[in-house]
Amino acid sequence: MKKLILFGCLLVLTGGLVGAQNHVNGYAGISTSGNVYFLDGANKLTTVLVGTSTEYGMVMDRTNSLLIVFDGPGNLVQVDPMTQTVVGTLGGPFSSPYDMAVDQNGDYFVVSSSTLWKLDSTNKISTVLTGLTSASGGMDIDIDTGDLLVQSRSTPDPLWRITRDGASTTTVASGGDPRYGITQHIPTGDIFTGSCCGDFSPPENIFQYPGGTSIATVWLSSASPPVGVYSLKADRSSAANQRLILGAFRPSSTPRGPGGIYTVDISTKTVNHLTTINASLYETEILYRRNVHSYATGKGTWNIGITIPEDAGKTYVMAVSASGVRPGIPFADGRLASLTPDTITIVGLTSGLAPYLTNTMGTLSAQGKATAKLNLSSFGPVANGVILFFDVMTLDPAAPLGIKTITDPHVIKVEGL
Repeated sequence: MKKLILFGCLLVLTGGLVGAQNHVNGYAGISTSGNVYFLDGANKLTTVLVGTSTEYGMVMDRTNSLLIVFDGPGNLVQVDPMTQTVVGTLGGPFSSPYDMAVDQNGDYFVVSSSTLWKLDSTNKISTVLTGLTSASGGMDIDIDTGDLLVQSRSTPDPLWRITRDGASTTTVASGGDPRYGITQHIPTGDIFTGSCCGDFSPPENIFQYPGGTSIATVWLSSASPPVGVYSLKADRSSAANQRLILGAFRPSSTPRGPGGIYTVDISTKTVNHLTTINASLYETEILYRRNVHSYATGKGTWNIGITIPEDAGKTYVMAVSASGVRPGIPFADGRLASLTPDTITIVGLTSGLAPYLTNTMGTLSAQGKATAKLNLSSFGPVANGVILFFDVMTLDPAAPLGIKTITDPHVIKVEGL
């Protein structure tokens, strides 16, 4: 109970005014046919045509509002999941992209087989790194450092840690036989990758790099659907029993298939087929995931957004730590707040970090959103290298322990001051 009080202070357990649900929660997937597939919370499937073809890669944007995908030429295209229409283009084209990620500065990183690019907030494209070997196994952001995790398909399938500026590339693991999908499971630090298609050896496995180990092991080998795993995302928000979201390969032969979106419970490895799609899904994404996200608004300043659509109008509390996300704070009902409390946490919860960190407590809007502000510009270069971790919970007297939702954590690494 002391840990519970430390994280949230439980302040005032009032839910606020309940706003309308203005977003469609669920999942999205993309094939190379030009189609984006939307799957809502009731498993209703709809399709949006982006172009005559599409490349690999899909992510929610820096504000967790729009879905970003590649069209056939490799441009970053914005799709509104609410209206399910194409609303704009960010930039490009990128040559033969395989994956993308959004970091704490709101910069988009795009990887091809040999090149890593960055698209910044002004839509300027720069080359971060060249000379990579078969870097087509997927990419994610490391929650512990803010670095990029990039998976190669070159034997022995190395997993690289690459700094945002491309100045340092280190091999942290190998052996994952990856095919486009990689995700980091925040509570444990485990990394999962998927292999595909039956024409590789070993075929059709989900591989796991247990936290702190350098050799992948087979976590799940599938002799039945899903056969072939192109995409993996960890759907971990506010869940006691967390799961992986899979985009599956559609083989040409039956009964090996079908393509579609699947979930796998991480604790039991139970596979659940959400929907059949007559296409191979090369990437999946969680729409409006309960999340903390940030983007730079100037040198040393960030907007730190909260997006929890289903909790519109509820009270929120944001906590910050300099100690990381693990082991976190376990709750009696099995949930976990992925944040390790320290002195900064305590000071932050009493508004002691103002004016550097503001708006960390309040009420979510009718869209389930709020924005805190971080301003470290006055510290100058001495703040470079500082890593801060953020997590949010919403309060509701009717919810277990008075806590409605615990979000994904978020990392900000201070650079460029």
